[in-house]
Amino acid sequence: MTRRDRTTGLPTQSRLNNSVEKRNFFKSLQDGRYVLIGATVLLFLFVVGFFAYRFYEKDNWGGKTILVVGSESFSLRYYADRFFYFRQSNPSVGIPILQESLLFTLENEALVKIIASERGIVVNDDVLEKAIEALLGVPKKLDGNSNKDFEIYLNNQLEITGMERSSFERLISAIEVERLLLDDLKQEVPVTGVMLTYRSVAVRGESDARDIYVRVQDGEDMGFIAQTESLNRAERQNDGLVIKPLDLVAEEILDALEKLEIGGPPSEPIQLDENIWIVVRYENRQLNQSYSTEYINALTAKHLANLVSSTRTRVPIKRNLDSVDIELIEEHVRLE
Repeated sequence: MTRRDRTTGLPTQSRLNNSVEKRNFFKSLQDGRYVLIGATVLLFLFVVGFFAYRFYEKDNWGGKTILVVGSESFSLRYYADRFFYFRQSNPSVGIPILQESLLFTLENEALVKIIASERGIVVNDDVLEKAIEALLGVPKKLDGNSNKDFEIYLNNQLEITGMERSSFERLISAIEVERLLLDDLKQEVPVTGVMLTYRSVAVRGESDARDIYVRVQDGEDMGFIAQTESLNRAERQNDGLVIKPLDLVAEEILDALEKLEIGGPPSEPIQLDENIWIVVRYENRQLNQSYSTEYINALTAKHLANLVSSTRTRVPIKRNLDSVDIELIEEHVRLE
């Protein structure tokens, strides 16, 4: 100790500096510990929040309205539920086509519901319950109590379709309202009428159809050609012979038949769609023929299709499905 130290008792500057450095060192350690603890807490909260959001988002996504038909609206979640099953039912169809096709299907279901409602046909809870019971083959209740088999079979259907219960019930409701509407429309369909008989050969491309036309003109048996070369398997089994009510014959074929004589030469090649061409020969026309159940059902379905087309022109339809929605659907289909 220096003389100044002995006389004044005050520490020297070097001792003061050492003391300050020690205090700063321990303070920095303490501050670092607090920072580390804070960072750990923040990281923990982030992880918990992230997984909580994922669980919440998994159960609560899809509220966006992607389609409105009149007063009927469809959410993204419902579209995703239907898309999963729609894709299962059409495995060979490309995804973009399925996306558009499902939107069109939902639009038609809403239009059918509108038509049915205008005719006083409504599917309430009781009707829906009976429809699901008929589908599952078991009653919902036995002796006034819940039927466990009903719930088991219903859950099996939910697993198969990948739908939530509410989405599945909405689908069954749409199916049931269409069934009831068809039953009602069937009363408006004639049970007798004109039956047309013609023979046809369907091929791929105009040049092949032209070749068929020339061969028939040269006397080759058209029935044999149809049996061996026609693309239409059902008609091939009957040597290309088709018997239909006039109203079920395609307009392109009907236009051609009107220009032909019964038992006369075949038609020039007729284009049915982009790739399919046919050659037809008029065989017979019969009046006041009774229609089979199959034909009555087909006529009823055509009647409904015409009503849906006309209703589509007067009911506002708004789509709101974009690429981000599609990505979200694909993500949640994988998650679930």
